[in-house]
Amino acid sequence: MGNIFNMFMVKEGHKALCKTLREREDWYLAIGDCGNENPWELHEVPPVPDFETKDMLQERGRRRASTIAYVKEDPVGEIGWGSTFWSITTENTMHLYLKFAFSPDEAVDATVRQIGIFLGTKVQDLIPPGQFFLQPQDIKEKGILFWLQNVEPRVFSPFQKETMEYILTF
Repeated sequence: MGNIFNMFMVKEGHKALCKTLREREDWYLAIGDCGNENPWELHEVPPVPDFETKDMLQERGRRRASTIAYVKEDPVGEIGWGSTFWSITTENTMHLYLKFAFSPDEAVDATVRQIGIFLGTKVQDLIPPGQFFLQPQDIKEKGILFWLQNVEPRVFSPFQKETMEYILTF
């Protein structure tokens, strides 16, 4: 029997995991504040989230992903993420692109200090199938918090459409 400490996931395993997650439609981006938990202000470095965190401090709402796609690195790609450019592809990769587009009337005047990506959100039975923005009372099960970021505070304005894009590598 081999030494289990020498095992690692190979590229095809990463691609298979990404494929399974790509097929899911229940990716949501949640926005929230920190409540009374030592709020940080504009131009302050936000604290690093606790690795053991399972939920946001004070969720204001969440939006279902409008785009879920594989991406590949491409020096002339239209998606900029960090210092790398990416293009959407139909080819199975180990990189998943998620785009969340909030309408100007969603989460109006909400102060955002936390952003979280959830997978597996279940909505209340009375929520219509085409409703992609959820307030906390619309959620039956939050799902799994996949990714969490504390950010400098910003306020969602009714005069501006908020679009957030992320690339997750598996």
